[in-house]
Amino acid sequence: MRVGEGDVRDLPRIRPGHFADRFDLVLLLNDVLNYLTEDGDLERCFSGVARNLAPGGLVCFDANTLGLMRSNFGGVDGGLSRGDWEWRGRGEEIVAGGTFEATLSGPGVEPHVHRQRHWTHEQILAALEASGLSCLARLGQREDGERIILDEVADEYRDVKVIYIGGHREE
Repeated sequence: MRVGEGDVRDLPRIRPGHFADRFDLVLLLNDVLNYLTEDGDLERCFSGVARNLAPGGLVCFDANTLGLMRSNFGGVDGGLSRGDWEWRGRGEEIVAGGTFEATLSGPGVEPHVHRQRHWTHEQILAALEASGLSCLARLGQREDGERIILDEVADEYRDVKVIYIGGHREE
């Protein structure tokens, strides 16, 4: 198995013999899409995935929910502390489709800003469609202690992430 690295907004067509001719599975997990913050970024990402996805192949990705964005990026109460580091939200009003910032700092951690965008379900579906992909499944993901729970119905406030599975659109 080979692993590649690159900017998901500018994925080139894979050259035959470089990796595989096309991929059966593309994973974009743990906030990849949320770090794409500009209009058109999702379409560019999904177009590159579509170019490199084998017929019958799948793309699996997640998107942070509005509830998670509010808890992690909200102003006064938005923040986390774990061990020696602190994540502090810098947003005032967290709204669907908005872009938000938080500062990560702590001993031994150079303070830096993380910028993420909340993508609505409608924006994600439109970007998939524009790229020739379709949504095959959508699941809500939340945690209960040490357990991860997947639900057939995703909820922007109950769940922390929405898991999507996509593939080439049937013509």
